[in-house]
Amino acid sequence: MNIDRCHPYLLSALCLMIAACSATTGKHRVVEVTTTLHTQTVSPQDEELLMVDRASRINFAVHSLSPGEQYEAFYVRWDGGGIHAVKFEYRQVNRPDQILSQTLTPSARQTCNFRVAGNEFLSGGSISAWRVTLLSNTDSCLAEKHSALW
Repeated sequence: MNIDRCHPYLLSALCLMIAACSATTGKHRVVEVTTTLHTQTVSPQDEELLMVDRASRINFAVHSLSPGEQYEAFYVRWDGGGIHAVKFEYRQVNRPDQILSQTLTPSARQTCNFRVAGNEFLSGGSISAWRVTLLSNTDSCLAEKHSALW
């Protein structure tokens, strides 16, 4: 490969690196929102690992959790400091026209967990759409991320 062909690639790579660094410096953004549905003692993705243990020959039976123990959890992670509150708004399958919300004061770890449980989970069902908003001390929006159905 000669230097004339290499030069445009190096220049574009350098521009991408500079843009990536400037985009994360001093900015706020919601990096990750993941959800976990807890309705049985072993989650479906862990059944293969826990149920087929040929070495120890331990038999472990999967049981449904009682209605009061079932819940859906959302883990939120963000970049940027000075976040006063994290607001989680959501719609549920059985209540499509109603928007519910929870607001938490974040810790220094830049993560928080929201949980929809109890009667709210039992009557409303699982979450069908959600939005996470990072708020400043004046309740202005610093960043937000939402599901495709929001």
